[in-house]
Amino acid sequence: MQDAEWFPRLGEVPGIQYPESTLVDRRSLLGHDWQPQHFKYFLEDRYHVRWPAYDAEWTTASPAQQWYSRSPAQGHSAAATLRHLHEVLELPGDLFTYHLAIMTGSESLFRFRRTDPWVLEEVERFCLLDMELIVAYPAMIAEERAPGGYVRSSTFRILRNLYEKDGYLREAMEIARLAARFHQESPGLEKIEQRLAILEAENDV
Repeated sequence: MQDAEWFPRLGEVPGIQYPESTLVDRRSLLGHDWQPQHFKYFLEDRYHVRWPAYDAEWTTASPAQQWYSRSPAQGHSAAATLRHLHEVLELPGDLFTYHLAIMTGSESLFRFRRTDPWVLEEVERFCLLDMELIVAYPAMIAEERAPGGYVRSSTFRILRNLYEKDGYLREAMEIARLAARFHQESPGLEKIEQRLAILEAENDV
């Protein structure tokens, strides 16, 4: 039987370091203990996965995907946005759903950086988590029709810009090189290299 790959929570994905959330009690989340059913359509040899649904009997969307679709409305607080991201990652789901939640959650949190500067630490943490996920499971973002064979992830750009702006040029360079490995857009790479070369030359004097 062909089984779709899913996990009870992000923290149970092999090779990914993600401790249980301290912001939410996963046992209080609807769907935290749901199990999928396997089925196949008539005349098909391939099995599919379906889950209990919040608003219907069954759906192909995992609990994490269903909860992700209930994203906080534009304008909600940084705290609500962070909590929602934690909730999604504590629910059963697949790798791409976790990646998408982290990426869009990081983007949303980044928009609060001027009013809530504390979000930058969370943005850094989740961007690094997304890159850890991509490195461990590159097939998750593989797409033949995408430029370079991989779909774009904004976490590379967000974290590289954040490091570059704060003067962490070596860290920015590492992120830029990792982005290039997965054929992500990396504008300004030469500028970072030049700034880093000047900095290193000054330190050698």
